[in-house]
Amino acid sequence: MTERQKSWIVYGSAAAVGLLLVGGLVVMFTLRRPVSAAPIDEPKKGFVFPESDAKSPGEKILQGADQAFETKYFPTALKFYKDFDLRYAGTEAYEARVPAVWDRMRASDAASPDKDRELPEYLKVRKELHEEWKRLTARPRAEAKEDLQKFAGKLPRDDGRRAIIDGWLEKK
Repeated sequence: MTERQKSWIVYGSAAAVGLLLVGGLVVMFTLRRPVSAAPIDEPKKGFVFPESDAKSPGEKILQGADQAFETKYFPTALKFYKDFDLRYAGTEAYEARVPAVWDRMRASDAASPDKDRELPEYLKVRKELHEEWKRLTARPRAEAKEDLQKFAGKLPRDDGRRAIIDGWLEKK
């Protein structure tokens, strides 16, 4: 190979590298440009989120869970439903909606990519506690004092029924 051929290879290689470098920069800057050609309006001043028709914090959590479920954010919906189930047990909002909440928990878990392996056992225990709660609260309170104390020992730390039981026991 002659000197002239060697120089052409060196200069040709340098030119090819330069073209690749410039081409890469052009592609990079093209990709970094904003996609939208339309100008973005500034948010209106004084924007207020729409009013919620929920009357209690429990109902608001349930609305958030329902919205997450309807928009297919199933793991989030399951967390919201579990939170409602735990915190608001024993309230009017809970008693009116508990079967639907449990159904939504099962549906959320079934549709979720990450299955909660403990959910069937969790729902079984919660259903048993709910049935026992209904049985205990149907009896006169004087008879149920010892049973309520035993029942309170079975409840999770954050269960909403603990505060109700403590209130009943303090009155006596």
